[in-house]
Amino acid sequence: MADEGRNIAARNLLDLEPTAVLDFFKLVLDPSSTPDGFPAEIPFHAGNVFKENIIWQGVKYVPLAVETEGFEMLGDRRLPRPRIRVANDNQLITYLLQNNNDLVNAKVIRKKAFIKNLDDANFDGGNPWGQANANAEILDETWLMGRKTHESKVMVEFELNSPLDLESFSVNSRAVVSKYCAWQYRGEGCRYKGVPIERDDGSPFTDVDGATVIPNLTDGGTGFYNNPDYHWNAERTYTRGNVVVVPNKKIMVPPYDGPVPADPAPVGDGTEPVKTCYICVSGNQGQRPELNPTYWQKDGCTK
Repeated sequence: MADEGRNIAARNLLDLEPTAVLDFFKLVLDPSSTPDGFPAEIPFHAGNVFKENIIWQGVKYVPLAVETEGFEMLGDRRLPRPRIRVANDNQLITYLLQNNNDLVNAKVIRKKAFIKNLDDANFDGGNPWGQANANAEILDETWLMGRKTHESKVMVEFELNSPLDLESFSVNSRAVVSKYCAWQYRGEGCRYKGVPIERDDGSPFTDVDGATVIPNLTDGGTGFYNNPDYHWNAERTYTRGNVVVVPNKKIMVPPYDGPVPADPAPVGDGTEPVKTCYICVSGNQGQRPELNPTYWQKDGCTK
């Protein structure tokens, strides 16, 4: 079926009366930095033909003003590094950047298809051309989010990298530097489960007035990390200095205590979620730690 769909797309390119081509994009977020409640994927289309949602391959794409350049394949053996500019309506992209680690390690899936092949759900009474075919896509390629090159209230521009772009990439080696730690804090390779001490930049936890906030652990910090009572609860009222633990079930690591499971270990088989600690710097209830830095500050490590 997939080969037949590609053949249909190829014939449509040579059609004497082809219909317009639509651009579809799917932003795939990095699960390691995506807070709970965020979708794993954000599908959108350029909105240059249709100004409303479009269903393609059963997925709903929302309209969002997009400009692209540099996707062309180069003839000098250099890999392209295209740029994509996305409208920052209502600071939507800024919000995504702030809550998803600047979209580091995110992916962008780019698709192209003819209008005549869109799903029947896009039209009253079905596809008027009678050629709805989810496999008849012109293009389906994956790019890696390289870097943010511009951000304003109007738009945000990103540079994308090809998955084959391995410049400065080292295989099967790990740099060892005395001043830095290559492991994930409180995650893979790091076994620290003690009391929160400082933030990522080494600064102390502070409230809105700049006063230092001391983590308050009722048991003195013994065993709090594995105590479910310290898990954040939306119905609980927190006061200044309270410490909470937020498990991320999207990332499973070997247990902090006990034998290390076989590598790789299936999810749920001897593994447990990565846990992040937050310190309350302003009393609140129902404010998610990952999304509300006014009320919570994340425990970190300067290494």
